Amino acid sequence: KSYKNIFSYNPKGKQIALRKAHTNQIDELFFSYLDSLDFRHGDMSFSDSQIYGPITINVKTFFRASVKKLIDNSQKKRIKKDVEVYDIKFDDNNNVMGVNTSNGFIAARNVILSAGAIGTNKILLNTKKKLQKSKCVDPISNKVGHNVQDHPNFRIKVFTHKKFETLNEINNSIFLKAKNFIRHFIGQNTFFSATGASSAAYFDFNNDGIVDTKIQIVQFTEKGRLSSDKSKMQFDEEPGFSLAITIIDPKSTGSISLDQAGKINIEPNYFQNSEDIKVAHKAIAFVMKFLNSKEIKDEIKNIENYDLLKSNVIKFINENHYSGYHLIGGCSLKNNGVIGRNLNVKGVNGLYVCDASCFDNHISSNTHAPVVSLANSFVEKLYEF
Repeated sequence: KSYKNIFSYNPKGKQIALRKAHTNQIDELFFSYLDSLDFRHGDMSFSDSQIYGPITINVKTFFRASVKKLIDNSQKKRIKKDVEVYDIKFDDNNNVMGVNTSNGFIAARNVILSAGAIGTNKILLNTKKKLQKSKCVDPISNKVGHNVQDHPNFRIKVFTHKKFETLNEINNSIFLKAKNFIRHFIGQNTFFSATGASSAAYFDFNNDGIVDTKIQIVQFTEKGRLSSDKSKMQFDEEPGFSLAITIIDPKSTGSISLDQAGKINIEPNYFQNSEDIKVAHKAIAFVMKFLNSKEIKDEIKNIENYDLLKSNVIKFINENHYSGYHLIGGCSLKNNGVIGRNLNVKGVNGLYVCDASCFDNHISSNTHAPVVSLANSFVEKLYEF
């Protein structure tokens, strides 16, 4: 209900706008292959069944839409930027007094931690460390930082004989850049509106009734790994695309902790659970069958790491997986954990957690919409001062 109140393909008022991503012939070939397997076309906003289709993106006519739209201008003025929160301060009765920050102490009777799985766990771990160092009673659960998960990802790079106007080609052509910019400027759907991924399919490879894998068509191949630092973003020059495999229901769990110097350590323990390896193995096998199918094999020039993919899939997974940047957990309800059902931190009064660190398990192929929906439910139903 919260999701539908916030996100819409036909937004009204402050709703966040949704749109189907732009697709091209590569996506159509992918869809054709899935049709031959009797896959069902569906809305990729929801990852609860085996379906395929264009991915859903949060975008208005020209720019990405975000939760900033939900914040009033009067509220924006109250946001303190460039301030780091170190820890929480309590009185002798375990009531919140405020937070210690890089700008000094800020008094507050109630504090909501929404710093993300890394930031929130770090603040709570720093709080526990400070309490223990001062030999005060530490009322916060020792399970802070436990049961952490992330979506492991890896990509299979494919180079083609034919030009499909992927981002590789657009990036290396002034003409294609200008053409797509004009289309984008007049409101047409282009790859400029999205993240590079255009379509996807959800799979239940372990046949337990729960979708466990997302395979996406990504409209580029890259040299190394792309980053948020644009100076490091390098697309390959020759025509190509990638197939991105994401394990969206991982069984492996890790932790977030502090070392003696106070530096944060993040250990997602990707593929520690053998079930994740089995699912990844099946996902790669599926991708290789697609690339060898009548729908697309004649278009393919070469597949990077082809020999390794055929001879040693486990080695390929170990050498090529990376973070999905969807870290969750560390402050969840799991096993009588850190928070209560009202998202209150157990053992203290006036402290709440409302971000991805609350989740016991991944509930979607992404964390953005679940966190926004959680925040909306928290404000409307749970949070009462």
